[in-house]
Amino acid sequence: MHFRYIVYSCCLLLGHIAAVAVEAQAAPVESSAIIEQQSEWQYRLAPKDSPAKYSAYAYDASDWESGWAGFGYGDDDDKTEVDMRGRTTRLAIRHRFELSDGEDPAQLWLAIRYDDAFELWINGKRLFAKGVSHKDGKRKVDSHEAKDWEYFSLAEYADVFTEYRNCIAILGYNVGAGSSDFTLDPKLILGTPAPGSQSRMNKFRVVWSADPTTEATIVWNQAKGKPGTVHYGTVDHLQEVAAYESSLAPQRVVDQSPMTTCMAHLTGLQADTEYFFCLKDESETSQRFKFRTAPSDPAASFTFIAGGDSRNGRKVRVDANRTVAKLRPLFVAFTGDMIVTDRIDKWEAWLDDWQQTISEDGHIVPLVPHRGNHEGNPLSMYQTFGTPRDAYYAFSIGGDLFRYYALNSEIPANGAQGEWLDADLKSHHDSVTHLVAGYHKPMRPHVEGKPEGSNPFRWADSFYRYGLDLALESDSHVMKRTLPLRPDKDGEEGFSHAADDSNATVYIGEGCWGAPLRAANDGKSWTLAKGSFNGFDWMHVTPESIEIKTVRVGDPAQVEQVQSGAIFQTPKGLQLWEPEGGTVLVVPADK
Repeated sequence: MHFRYIVYSCCLLLGHIAAVAVEAQAAPVESSAIIEQQSEWQYRLAPKDSPAKYSAYAYDASDWESGWAGFGYGDDDDKTEVDMRGRTTRLAIRHRFELSDGEDPAQLWLAIRYDDAFELWINGKRLFAKGVSHKDGKRKVDSHEAKDWEYFSLAEYADVFTEYRNCIAILGYNVGAGSSDFTLDPKLILGTPAPGSQSRMNKFRVVWSADPTTEATIVWNQAKGKPGTVHYGTVDHLQEVAAYESSLAPQRVVDQSPMTTCMAHLTGLQADTEYFFCLKDESETSQRFKFRTAPSDPAASFTFIAGGDSRNGRKVRVDANRTVAKLRPLFVAFTGDMIVTDRIDKWEAWLDDWQQTISEDGHIVPLVPHRGNHEGNPLSMYQTFGTPRDAYYAFSIGGDLFRYYALNSEIPANGAQGEWLDADLKSHHDSVTHLVAGYHKPMRPHVEGKPEGSNPFRWADSFYRYGLDLALESDSHVMKRTLPLRPDKDGEEGFSHAADDSNATVYIGEGCWGAPLRAANDGKSWTLAKGSFNGFDWMHVTPESIEIKTVRVGDPAQVEQVQSGAIFQTPKGLQLWEPEGGTVLVVPADK
């Protein structure tokens, strides 16, 4: 059994702890028990230490009491009765355990009966909560009766576990100290999802690779049966599919066995409009989702996110995705290396994790996908997301406000791609306020030993000739910002600082959405800032400028939701990079 050993920050900001939207699932096919029903646990009423401490394996719990699960009072079904009525609303329990060879943490399930709510902690890390949330020093507990066993898959938290020395802690809550009963009765099992328990339609995404003001591609996996139909419109009819004004069957179905990837390309949409949709096949209706089309007004403002290199860092990848859901950008430009090897099982995991970008109200952030070097199949973007076959394309937002180029650094930058880019930039540079390009391989990596990007460097002359404002790069697993640059054969590594030159380009990015970090140890004279951490760039586009904040991936549970009236105001709990030169990098409009 192979594990990644990760050290987590366990800082818990009690000012705001949001309950993760996690739902119980159908009972799995159980293979064995790691912690059996009615096992002996340590327990304590209203512990003073935080769960981050007492869920650690090495925590000294010698002064805790021991008892058999389940714990509770008042309903005559408890193995260990606890004297908490009228005294406290909280009971903590903990249990240490090991995983041996062949016991895959991705197959772990928590089975639990609870009344009224609980938080689950493993090895110092809070995984999720059911029925309890904290905000501004106030706790909210929902009423819930303990009936049958409820099952929660821990597959997405597999990276939290180690091969040896694990500890599970559960903090149970009652709605009030005077409540008539309380139950906390867990067991930890290995299992696989029950046949037929998983949705027939899953792995949802909205993709932009054409005009995002009037078009969008709805993509999903049809796990069973014939492909469903998308039912959509500008009025929210929830799951009443017959009430939606429009419907569309997929125009493309791609066999990516075991996935069946379905693509419905919507056209004729209204700009800057919220669209609601759900999918229905012969026996199932999906949840109701929604997304917003891009604005066509040149006076508009919007945010977007850019970053890449999630690869095999699944824990960070999920945390970054959940942070995206909190920031609610207009779109995400994912600049390549989504997966570590171009295999369907890796795509399945990546697409499952991408579901964490979907907000609790069903809002989906459109994805603008780019090919990286780890997407070894030249058709991966075309088959998985419905991009053009060669995975390069462009679109405009806000009329002449903003034009975005998704480029493919894995094929020749000159030739057909270079000719197309040069012609498109030439036709738009006089009229468009902000010209932005995203691609995977950096022209000049900020990591020693990484080869220079001789292929993407072929774009540098076109960028400068037509005044590309901002280039978003990836691949190196670091973060960087440059001064405005122009290509210069006498400059350092082919570039020189071009102050007050309206044609100069600012280069940012180089990673990193969860791939293994590298040292940012190859700065240039024209480097503004560099660092080594997991994060992405969050940008605010207005007619006056593009403002850039770089987000450090932390605990998304601590991050508050961005408000619609303050789309670029840093929410409470969000960690930002604060390099020399300032937290916010401004690329001014030059038109």
